[in-house]
Amino acid sequence: MRLATPPATAAAKPTLPRRPKRRRQRWQLPRPTAAQWREALVVTFLYSVATVAMLWPYSANLTDSTAPTGDPVLNIYVARWVQHALVTDPRKLYDANTFYPLEHTLAYTDSDVPMALLMAPIQIVTGNAILAHNLVLFATFPLAACGIYLLIRRLTGNRGAAFLAGLAFAFLPYRYAHLWHLQQLGHAWTPWVVLALLALLVRPTWPRSLVFGLLLATQVLTSFYLAFQIALVLVIAVAVALVADRRARSPRFLGLLAAGGILATTIVVPLTIPYFWVRDDQGLERTLAEIDVEHHWMATPRSYLTTEDKNWVWEWMSEPHNTENALFPGSVAIVGAVAGLAAWRRRRAFTVALVLLAVSAFVLSLGPTWEPDKGGTTPLPYRFFFYYFPFFKSIRAPARFGILVGFATVVLAGFGAAWAWERLSPRWTAARARPVGAALTVGLAALILLELVSTPVSLRRIDGSPAVVAPYEWLAAQPDNDPAIEFPTNRRGRDTAVAMYRSMASWRPLVQGYSGFHPGPHREYVYAFDAPVRRPDGARGATISHLTPDNVGLLHDIGVRWAIVQRDGYAADDWAAVLARAQAAIGAPPAFQNEETAIFRVPAGPAAAPQLRLDAPVEATTANGWAPTLEVTNPLPRWALVYIKKPVVLTTVWRDGNGEEAWRERVQMPVAVIGPPGTIQCTLTGCGLDDRRADTPAPRLPAPGQYSVELTLSGGLQTSTTLPVTVR
Repeated sequence: MRLATPPATAAAKPTLPRRPKRRRQRWQLPRPTAAQWREALVVTFLYSVATVAMLWPYSANLTDSTAPTGDPVLNIYVARWVQHALVTDPRKLYDANTFYPLEHTLAYTDSDVPMALLMAPIQIVTGNAILAHNLVLFATFPLAACGIYLLIRRLTGNRGAAFLAGLAFAFLPYRYAHLWHLQQLGHAWTPWVVLALLALLVRPTWPRSLVFGLLLATQVLTSFYLAFQIALVLVIAVAVALVADRRARSPRFLGLLAAGGILATTIVVPLTIPYFWVRDDQGLERTLAEIDVEHHWMATPRSYLTTEDKNWVWEWMSEPHNTENALFPGSVAIVGAVAGLAAWRRRRAFTVALVLLAVSAFVLSLGPTWEPDKGGTTPLPYRFFFYYFPFFKSIRAPARFGILVGFATVVLAGFGAAWAWERLSPRWTAARARPVGAALTVGLAALILLELVSTPVSLRRIDGSPAVVAPYEWLAAQPDNDPAIEFPTNRRGRDTAVAMYRSMASWRPLVQGYSGFHPGPHREYVYAFDAPVRRPDGARGATISHLTPDNVGLLHDIGVRWAIVQRDGYAADDWAAVLARAQAAIGAPPAFQNEETAIFRVPAGPAAAPQLRLDAPVEATTANGWAPTLEVTNPLPRWALVYIKKPVVLTTVWRDGNGEEAWRERVQMPVAVIGPPGTIQCTLTGCGLDDRRADTPAPRLPAPGQYSVELTLSGGLQTSTTLPVTVR
């Protein structure tokens, strides 16, 4: 019996319809079940245990040691600077305290903001920046493994195949070879971005679009190399999906995919702008010649049979001192990938995408020219991207695209392992198949780890003894924030990176800096302190970098007020002479001194103010050429700084009798950074102070006639003049 609905009355209160429950859930991500949580915890634990074992003895020295190069120390410094700037003045994030007096110096390297944020909680709890760096570095291994595990698990449903693929990806020889490059290990995010894209395709919702955008921004901000790598992955993945899967052609998926991309762009762009500033100010761009000449930046086909030089099984396939070319994915992964290709019909779209990715990455990893070391001149696709894609000129190691070949190989191997088990498992009953599968998984896991292990990992301790730390703690306690310089000034690599690391005690400006990019004028400045050491008995020793009465004025020129002299930078026989010369230059004993370090307070002094005069011949011929000159006058009775902040650029504009522009040319002018007393004359080939000659091409001339020529210096030096010139 149905109850009749009572008629509405005037007193009846209208009811508003409830919003469907489904709409409320669109902003909720699916919650993992208890079984999925247990599986995730077990897998993460196993991968973490494998990481500790596979990176021994690094695992036992996380609090005070890193890989022996300068880059790990640089990464520690970068992370701490990012953390410091974000809590003090985020507007000055890229105004790091190194490379003084240059600007936006954090943009000389990858700022790697995501890794810095991951280190922050560890830094807050432990106060140990080395430990924070190392724990995040170690975390990239289970992160990479778990990402591959979830990807293969989702695509095949086979946990054993997924677990093996995770091990194969996490411990690729390439990852061992880049233990000193935390930002390069950030490709651990790649499978997670692919997973997010796949999840968005299967069920296009706003939460999944948000996750995709955040993961994409994380990978892009970790390194420019990773930005181009993930772009290649996504372009191929989306292109194949549009052809093979009608869901990818739905307006909802495409709209949410675009929304995720817009979110990532919104996060990335503000943190990218300073790189444009540095590119324009300092010319921070790589050249094709640089890549072709330094052959180790490029891969070769043989690189994919090359492993890390401490590999237990394949050491005979290694190349010493070449970390970029350790691109061998392991024999187990290769066999599995072949099986995956054999079973391509089961997952056609995914297999096609992976093959396209592997081939594209392989070709790009070969660099701009085929076999330049053998005189080859055949251009490769990398050259096209270098010329026409923004920021491609900021990278110099094409071989790093090879990690995507490893990624594609491992995923194909996961497909192959799952296919092989599908063929084998019907031979046993369900009760017998489970232990057999477990035994095969354990055996293959052991085989993968055995062929990929590359230990013992090389380490170098960062000295944190009281004698080393005390000078920087004393300097941090001083009330000023005046700039400092360390002697010797010309130390390279890790020693300079350690100086940056020590500067974290006070964050006062530091002249020294270590990065993949070091502006030429600044580099010349730090080498200007080289001089023969004068011993107390009057004898002259070797030429070394040290403070003397003849060069202390260079500190006045940029306002440096603290000189830190490190004993471990000098031979034991030179130490007394170095201290004596520094004291003579300063006119006072050290303000601080212990057995390792002496710190001098540099008195104020007159700064250089060079006078400039641009000139050029009033006649020019195609036979004799024509070149402008710059006269630089140093009014001080000592060698003085001419410029340092930016390269000097000369712009030449030719105007005809009607004032119309006939020709414009812009070239870098090789002006001496440090000049002697009096006047020197500089041309486009140099200033004649030494044997160095620039290869700047001679200026081009317009057609014969009368012209008004405007000469303008910009960048490090600024002046201009206009003069009449006749071209015959």
